[in-house]
Amino acid sequence: MLFRSMIDRLSDRSDVLTASGLENILKWIFFSLAGIVLVLCLIFSSRPGIGVLAALFAAAGGVTAGYPNAIWELQKLNMSIIAHVDDATPTDFWSIRRKASYWLMIIIALIFFMVAVHI
Repeated sequence: MLFRSMIDRLSDRSDVLTASGLENILKWIFFSLAGIVLVLCLIFSSRPGIGVLAALFAAAGGVTAGYPNAIWELQKLNMSIIAHVDDATPTDFWSIRRKASYWLMIIIALIFFMVAVHI
């Protein structure tokens, strides 16, 4: 166990396929927000469908923030089907775009939530 923690500290945590500490925290905040939004919209909203959309966007933001490796694997699968590319690596632009996308998803989720509960 001691060696594992030493290896973790010495390893390069700047890898774009590894979620940072902040992104792991954001992941749980987004997942919690998705659950709260879903419960509140199903109880208090006159339009629960929009509330479900808000919860889905918040959950998608959590997945995008917390699991960059899974997102990259889906992107690679897409590239291999469309362009027959098998040895792709993520670029810096991909990392920036991923970070912008989870913030955009959470903004959309909050807008849908406000529309659903008439704020």
